[in-house]
Amino acid sequence: MPSPDHRAHHGPGEDSARLEALSLLALGEPSELERHVEGCAECRSELSSLRRTVELGRTSGAGYGDGPAPSEAVWAGISAELGLEEPAVSARRTPRPPPWRRRAGLAAAAVLIAAAGLGGGYAIARHQGSPAVAASATLAQIAGGPTGVHGSATVHRTSTGQQLSVRTSNLPLRNGYYEVWLFDPVANKMVAVGTLPRTGTATYPVPPGLDVTSYHLVDVSAQDYNGNPAHQQSVLRGGLTW
Repeated sequence: MPSPDHRAHHGPGEDSARLEALSLLALGEPSELERHVEGCAECRSELSSLRRTVELGRTSGAGYGDGPAPSEAVWAGISAELGLEEPAVSARRTPRPPPWRRRAGLAAAAVLIAAAGLGGGYAIARHQGSPAVAASATLAQIAGGPTGVHGSATVHRTSTGQQLSVRTSNLPLRNGYYEVWLFDPVANKMVAVGTLPRTGTATYPVPPGLDVTSYHLVDVSAQDYNGNPAHQQSVLRGGLTW
């Protein structure tokens, strides 16, 4: 049974506040969630994904005023993708803000990305031209797991590295969470890529240096809130083909 602390941060209506607090931690800022994260496997996994998202934004020069700005059409597309009532504002005519404001903007962007299941700059890529698909997989249910579930996975090549996009359907709600893995069946090794949000769809950066021709099985596992980050019960799996 979840602890009172877990229920306090994972109850109905708490997702937005929790993601905002995790985003501050991902940026290296203090957050009231620090002590909770130490004992929560789901939050630690989400924090790891947010840190990768923040790092991706930093290394790709995503700061205000750095490099060419997206067009107004791109900003309008992003607004529509995220369901914003007001159009996203182009950075082209915005003076470079102080560091604290850039950090706040990056935190807000991380919250939007996590909430919408759009990791790795997927929204902008979608409206500027999708990255090239390098490999794809059909994810099938595992014997003994929930029935009627299915999904797909694709690996994209981008200018900042490879990205893994995962889409799932009919995964049942459970007292736990789902994790995405890449599995090398020859070496019998697995690498956790990130937590699957409740939407069942997400895009993750492939860890630098990881050979996806060896780690070619995409696995989705059901994980319990027991403090154990190791792989637990597979529910979906499929092999990438090129």
